[in-house]
Amino acid sequence: MSTIGIKTGRISCTEPNKANTPKAETKTWYFTFGCGQRFEGQCQPIIGTYSDARAEMFMVHGKAWAFQYSAEQWQEIKDDPTRFWEMETEMIVMTAQVTADE
Repeated sequence: MSTIGIKTGRISCTEPNKANTPKAETKTWYFTFGCGQRFEGQCQPIIGTYSDARAEMFMVHGKAWAFQYSAEQWQEIKDDPTRFWEMETEMIVMTAQVTADE
């Protein structure tokens, strides 16, 4: 499985593949919603490992979301002076309750 890279202005948001993802690193992940989706303009913070947070997002929101960002990537996007869309309204922080199949 290869890496998926998305360029947004000067910021590169890269989704790591499973081989490059630390299995046990728990941190806060931010998920965004696309235009026309129910929670457009909001973000969903989830605390957990990369895979567990992603699994929780699928369980709670199904496929109706856009991207997953680490806290560092999220801060870069929020600080980008060329960003022109609103997506910073945070929903209630969740903790991953689902264990993803590695």
